[in-house]
Amino acid sequence: MAHPRLIFGAMTVGSSFATVEEVTSLLQVLKNLGIKYIDTAPVYPIQSTGACEPLLGRADVQGKGFTIDTKVDVTGPIKGSLREAAIDASLKKSLRCLGVPKLDVYYAHFPDPETPAEETAAAFDKHYRSGAFSKLGLSNYSTKQVQEYLGVCEKGGYVKPTLYQGAYNVITRLAEENLFPLLRKHGMSFAAFSPLAGGFLTGHVSLKADLKGTRYEETNKFGNNFRAIYDKPKLHDAIRELHSVCQSNSVTLAEVSLRWLVYHSKLRKEDAVILGASKISQIESNIKDIRQGPLSEQLLKAVEELAAVSLEMMRGSPYGPD
Repeated sequence: MAHPRLIFGAMTVGSSFATVEEVTSLLQVLKNLGIKYIDTAPVYPIQSTGACEPLLGRADVQGKGFTIDTKVDVTGPIKGSLREAAIDASLKKSLRCLGVPKLDVYYAHFPDPETPAEETAAAFDKHYRSGAFSKLGLSNYSTKQVQEYLGVCEKGGYVKPTLYQGAYNVITRLAEENLFPLLRKHGMSFAAFSPLAGGFLTGHVSLKADLKGTRYEETNKFGNNFRAIYDKPKLHDAIRELHSVCQSNSVTLAEVSLRWLVYHSKLRKEDAVILGASKISQIESNIKDIRQGPLSEQLLKAVEELAAVSLEMMRGSPYGPD
């Protein structure tokens, strides 16, 4: 049975991997692990905005056999980011920085509350027909926004998005209710980011481990969203219970989370899981975990018990697509 493909999320290129030499070493490891796809964005890395794409370009990422996806620039205000002129400038810059003539997937990184969807759809259509990218994607759109955008494309005869990128993991599963059925109806694939909930599914936060250097460190301003979503007593209790079951089965919470996503979630072979890493050892460990295969019935039952606790808590969160 085929499973979702794996993509490397390059959010740490430009920070954790800060030189051409470090990026080249990373790319070689990814190649050795069988990962052929890289997802990036002009705003990456958050700690050093804009450094990722040029570094990937200087490391000759496409020449090394990788397929590249990127997104519209949101380093400035999101309002107006999907105007035709903004898309024109963003796409031109990304192609130049990455050193590629064409992208595989080009995403709208966030919905633009100011720009008419008609203008956005026409701009994407223009570049699609010019051969600048093979597929159009939407990221971080609500179910309603996806439906509305598809309607605009159908009415105007514009290229439709065929991919959606959003958060999806053991405890972030609201997409299963309404978003997934809509995507399936329209032949759209799902690329899941945040498979470990920004590190929450390592168990370190709930187990009071040393959080220095993680998104959950109190001084990490970039972790505010993650803390607001996941840092809740009931969720910590549920995580500790699942961790206990994992220990009795000699597996880690992170391993169980990744294996669930690849083998037991609603993802299909046409979908994808985006794996990030700040160290080469992390991506190697994640792939090793995934290769352990499907979970036992006991572990699956424990995962579903955690999901039942988290479901209502996710409603209204930044990662609730409905």
